[in-house]
Amino acid sequence: MISKQALRKQIKESKRATPVATLAQWSQQAVHFLEQEICWQRAKKVLLYYSMNDEVDTRKLVERAYQAGKIIYLPVMNDDILVLRPFTGKQHMKCATKYKILEPTGKIVPPTHYQNIDLVIVPGVAFTCEGERLGRGKGYYDKLLPLISAPKIGICWESQIVDQLPTEPHDIPLDGIISSKGTIKSIK
Repeated sequence: MISKQALRKQIKESKRATPVATLAQWSQQAVHFLEQEICWQRAKKVLLYYSMNDEVDTRKLVERAYQAGKIIYLPVMNDDILVLRPFTGKQHMKCATKYKILEPTGKIVPPTHYQNIDLVIVPGVAFTCEGERLGRGKGYYDKLLPLISAPKIGICWESQIVDQLPTEPHDIPLDGIISSKGTIKSIK
């Protein structure tokens, strides 16, 4: 089986080789399929991510969902862990990390409130159809996801789907996977 490091490199090279316009189109398709899911439509409080350039673009989704009345939480770097802050509009975002990720500037959500979240949308480097996820290797989501009992959905481009991943006991399987080609693993 390919190592995590080799797989990360392979996926990174695949993204670089894909035209930006194609990645943008795939992002729109993946987001469209997510918005068709009943669990998305019913969710009132959603943990999303404000995408980096090499991830499915969720920035417009975050803004649309917020404007539609959903409470959107975004992860924020706090030392070596992720904490959550509510999204309160693009004007309240700032670039505050070494990764140059835009983050909301509001108050940190206490972990005791994490159980009120209805749905979690998770980025990743690679996914399997069974719900396994490979992250960037820093373990940020590995520490955050066990604190939240809500269903967890990975969203990706089709090129990020692989047959198998090297997994470890601390890896949290996802409840659903949505790609640019449609729903691969649906929330029951």
